[in-house]
Amino acid sequence: GAFVAQKLLILSFIPLSGLSMWFFIRRIGASSAIASLAALFYIILPSIHVAIGIYEHWTVGLCFVFTPLILRGIVAVAEEGSPREIVGLGLAAGALALSYTKIAVVMSPMLLLWTLEVLRQNQPRVRQILVSYGWSILVAALTTLVFLLPASREFGFAAGFLFDPLDAWK
Repeated sequence: GAFVAQKLLILSFIPLSGLSMWFFIRRIGASSAIASLAALFYIILPSIHVAIGIYEHWTVGLCFVFTPLILRGIVAVAEEGSPREIVGLGLAAGALALSYTKIAVVMSPMLLLWTLEVLRQNQPRVRQILVSYGWSILVAALTTLVFLLPASREFGFAAGFLFDPLDAWK
């Protein structure tokens, strides 16, 4: 039934998270063995298992799938800049925002720091890379804003999504 199907879907986040971490680690130059070890450590972290076990927060498990894909995409766009990598980065960022918007917002400073480091390592082509990142942001915006903007007010009321945590305590 629907309950079992949902549980199977949620359990699929674990191997998908490992696979996305494997792709990320391979992209930054590690061997297959090191990437496999990193993926194994990534999926045995208690945080993913706690996240997928809480019924109302099961979509947090998707963040473990999309975060390594975003980190990989930032590097791939800087190194290749191919349309496939640009769209892939935009879709991964959009999927993260759609799966759990709060985490996407909280994660943005870390992603910005990672991007700055990748730009620092690729200084001769910074202008071209920034244009490619702009296209990725456009893809992410087009795939997420259509769904997030109409529901943002109601979502804020339902989830208590406040950017200022002290507002809830007043």
